[in-house]
Amino acid sequence: MTSTKISTLLTYAALAVFLLICGASLFEHAALATSWTQDPPTSLRMFHGEYRVAPERFFRIVHPILIVLLAGGLASSWKNEQRRKSLLFVCVGYVIAFIVTRAYFAPELTSVLEGVPPIGDEAVRSRALMWEKLALVRTAWMLLFAVPLMRATTQEPS
Repeated sequence: MTSTKISTLLTYAALAVFLLICGASLFEHAALATSWTQDPPTSLRMFHGEYRVAPERFFRIVHPILIVLLAGGLASSWKNEQRRKSLLFVCVGYVIAFIVTRAYFAPELTSVLEGVPPIGDEAVRSRALMWEKLALVRTAWMLLFAVPLMRATTQEPS
């Protein structure tokens, strides 16, 4: 198999995983957030207990897979200037989203869900709703980078 074919396959695989992440994020907003934003902190109970909803299980698995596929696609496309530029652009956008998620979204959601430090119901409600609004912006940000990743699949060496 030629390096161009490997590069194309890795780019398509990265695109599939990237779109899977975006789809899961949209599902989270459409199906879960419409419930848990109704009446925090009471509605946040869905994230507690033995049979709790745990989206982080999915995201902990899929993000490392995406990172490996993007790195592999980038490495195997290094001589293809058009694809390399598109993949670098996507990687930068993804890294920014990933850093913001690790620095703000994950700790804030954990804090809101666990109530540590203890805060009043109104503060929980306010923080949960703000988290959801900002998470929608993050999802839109990620979707913006799907377009250049789609384009990268068709960028053959010139």
